[in-house]
Parts: sequence; structure tokens; C-alpha cells
Amino acid sequence: MNTLVSADIEAYAQADSIPESDLCRALREETQRRMKSPQMIVGLLEGAFLKRWRIWRRQLAYWRSICSRLQRALICWGGSGRWNRDQLRGR
Repeated sequence: MNTLVSADIEAYAQADSIPESDLCRALREETQRRMKSPQMIVGLLEGAFLKRWRIWRRQLAYWRSICSRLQRALICWGGSGRWNRDQLRGR
């Protein structure tokens, strides 16, 4: 099978990644045994990246919601005499 990444880089990435769970290991072994071309499935490293990516997306959505709530609150305060947009922008 042709590989795009050298074995040294692959070993380094696997050593720095999360360990494979028992369920994923059993699924991988079953897939390797039953399929003709199992190398097209998502591997351990790709799965770890996708898991991390999902967490990053969730965190980003959380911070976006907080920032939009804060922005709405600051705009509302502008009419009450506490703050206005020009004060927030330093004008």
C-alpha cells in the first residue's frame, strides 16, 4: 500500500495522540478482516483529529454566544446613560 506520510512521522503522531479505545480497536480489526480495501476507512489519527475538531467547534459556538449577549447588553446600556457606543470606542 502506498503511503503519503513516512513511518517516522506516523509513529510520532500516534505517540502524541489519544489511545485507541477497545471498541474502536475491535471495529478496526473486524473491518480489516472483512473488507477488501479497508485502508479507505478513517484511522486512529483522523478520528482523534475529528474528535478534537468537534470540541473546538463547540467551544467557539459558546464564546460566540457570550460575545453576542455582551454586545447586546452594551448597546442596551447606551440608552440608559451608563455607557454609549462612543464611550466604548474611546471617542
